[in-house]
Amino acid sequence: MQPKVSVITPVYKSEQYIEETLSSLAEQDYSNVEFILVDDCGGDGSVDICEYFSEQDSRFVLLRHTENRGASAGYNTGIEYALGNGSEYIMFLDNDDIAEPNLVSSAVELITRTGTDIAAFSFNCFRLNDNANGTSKIYDRIPTDTIINPRENPLPLLMGNSPWCKIRRANLLREHRDIRFQETRGLYFGDISFWTKEIYYAERFVYMDIRLVNYRVTPTNTTNTIADYSAYLPEFYEVRNFLSAHNAHGTPFAKTNFQKTLFTLDLEYSTRQFSDDIRTQFKAEIDKYVDTEKALGNC
Repeated sequence: MQPKVSVITPVYKSEQYIEETLSSLAEQDYSNVEFILVDDCGGDGSVDICEYFSEQDSRFVLLRHTENRGASAGYNTGIEYALGNGSEYIMFLDNDDIAEPNLVSSAVELITRTGTDIAAFSFNCFRLNDNANGTSKIYDRIPTDTIINPRENPLPLLMGNSPWCKIRRANLLREHRDIRFQETRGLYFGDISFWTKEIYYAERFVYMDIRLVNYRVTPTNTTNTIADYSAYLPEFYEVRNFLSAHNAHGTPFAKTNFQKTLFTLDLEYSTRQFSDDIRTQFKAEIDKYVDTEKALGNC
């Protein structure tokens, strides 16, 4: 029998795109799957579309928040439902992206064939009303179809944090309850600590350059005007606290994490639009972060 897979999609103000997203899930060529939709009270017609799919197709499960709690809470609500419902593997799909028909079947084949804890794959990027699609490998330096122990070889840390380009064993999240999304509102990079924790605990990881998700580039996920810098830091501090709890500072994993963090912060500092005061404060916070990482032996 096919292993059971849960695909989790938080839903918020996506009326323009959600039907196409859910239709791509309905067309999956894998049978033992449930599509967990988490309504986060967006107030538009998204939930009506979700209700229609859940009424027409028993594979769709609609969960509801009583108030808007953010995408991270939506992910966590879906995770707890999936774990309680006997899922063997967990995946994610954003509410404006499109799955290839073989998303689930190919991901399951990869992770079961290799016996890994996490398997990652590539994706296509596209814009609304733009037929010139781009393609994206996750990270060129990661060998394909090669099993990696991430604590010994932390290269997977450098790949994209996005949870929707991976499949993971559900037991990884059952056994390690700290692999959850932070629910602090307003965070940038809300998936960094989740990815760092799950890849730290994973003993076996594999990546294959097969493009299974179509990632929609919209104005909301390409904006470059930032009014505050403080929302950048909590994810990185959460990772630091996690590494402290595991006595992992000074290890190759922690050093690679620092390289990635510094690259991310420097890129944001140099490319985003800040007022002069905010830019000065942000630079001071980055310098403070680096000084502490040096003291911990991570650089």
